[in-house]
Amino acid sequence: MTNLFKQSSGWADRKLAQLKSLGQSSAMPYVFLTSCVDSTYDDIHNMEVDAVECTYAEMAWNCDLSKFESVFGYEFDSDLELEKDPHIAYYRGIYKETSCYYLAHSAIEYIWVNARNWEAEKVVTALKAAGIEVDVP
Repeated sequence: MTNLFKQSSGWADRKLAQLKSLGQSSAMPYVFLTSCVDSTYDDIHNMEVDAVECTYAEMAWNCDLSKFESVFGYEFDSDLELEKDPHIAYYRGIYKETSCYYLAHSAIEYIWVNARNWEAEKVVTALKAAGIEVDVP
């Protein structure tokens, strides 16, 4: 079986450049990853064990909530604001060894992870799968 990663011209160089760029800061470093519906009990339980409740302001500062607000109708209903919804709680924790924020809405946890850490891990894994050794500090 041919390794598809090695077929792409310049693939490794692009991935290495991506890995180096991940160290740069971002205004909202946390990106939506998943919800408890698409995760495992153990991953969600481990995340919740040491989680700390935080404010909407803290989560909004670190996470792009615009898609969530759009999907759940917050941007279309002027009387309904995510920040003022009493049925939502906000938390900071660790999901699969990566810092995260999550909100609980209707007993479902929606999880945002630190993009720099999460993406760096995916890039290193892909490079190693292609047989390319990477020394990451």
